[in-house]
Amino acid sequence: MDRPKEKDVRYTGLAGGITGCTTRSLCQPFDVIKIRLQLQVEPIHSRSSTSKYRTIPQTIATVYREEGILAFWKGHNASQVLSMAQGMAQFTFYERFNKVLREMAIFEGHDRARNFVCGAFSGSFATFMVMPLDVIKTRLVSQDPDGGYRNAFHAVSSIYRHEGLRGLYRGLGPAIMQTAPLTGGQFMFYNLFGDVIKRLKKVPQEDIFGQA
Repeated sequence: MDRPKEKDVRYTGLAGGITGCTTRSLCQPFDVIKIRLQLQVEPIHSRSSTSKYRTIPQTIATVYREEGILAFWKGHNASQVLSMAQGMAQFTFYERFNKVLREMAIFEGHDRARNFVCGAFSGSFATFMVMPLDVIKTRLVSQDPDGGYRNAFHAVSSIYRHEGLRGLYRGLGPAIMQTAPLTGGQFMFYNLFGDVIKRLKKVPQEDIFGQA
């Protein structure tokens, strides 16, 4: 996920945004199912008589029967903006941090450590920026069919009115604790395995992945 120095950061950010938007469209139904199962306090078991959602196939069937096919894309608008904004911010911040850390003596000869630190910081900053969208998306997905939020804009105004700005950043601490090592590891291992593959193929480093 490193790029040559002359690469325009804007294109990197745009590519990250489009990637996030595309994958979110495909994966949104799985996110809806995951959140429904996570929020259920009753046992998730095929033999449970008290649980609304018992298995993944049964959950899919129940959501479809009660709410229709569009229910699998509840909160999709907020999710799309979230994914695009996070992708753009993450890749853009990574390039910015990487450019600065390249000049620091402490990271000289420690490319993988630099990749990890840049990834961790970029992931944390991106998470902070899009946290309100994540809160809105989760509220929309988890509410009942006749829930109180009509759409994403109504959710924003309602949360801010009743809970203040802090309500839009609920769960920020745990989110950063998860995202920082995850994103740092992704960038680090991407570059690590990229280098391994290039050595195996004997391809010049700058030909495929750019400078590490």
